[in-house]
Amino acid sequence: MRKILAHRGLRFILAANMVSMIGSGMNSAAVTWFLLKATGSEVALGWLLLLQTIPAMMLMPMTGVIIDREDRRHLVMRAAGW
Repeated sequence: MRKILAHRGLRFILAANMVSMIGSGMNSAAVTWFLLKATGSEVALGWLLLLQTIPAMMLMPMTGVIIDREDRRHLVMRAAGW
């Protein structure tokens, strides 16, 4: 880990990823809290969480196959837009 953090660019990527993940978590918490306060319905909250989970569950089998078959270096470069 120390070798990775020795590179300035990778430290920036790590910091940016951490900020992004914190922001995403805060957004998710805010949306669920707002929905619960606005509707007062736990059922509506359950539907929201279900509808947020379904796309990930449907894509996982396909993305798992792609990740296993492709060269990970190329996948990372494509995902990063290089």
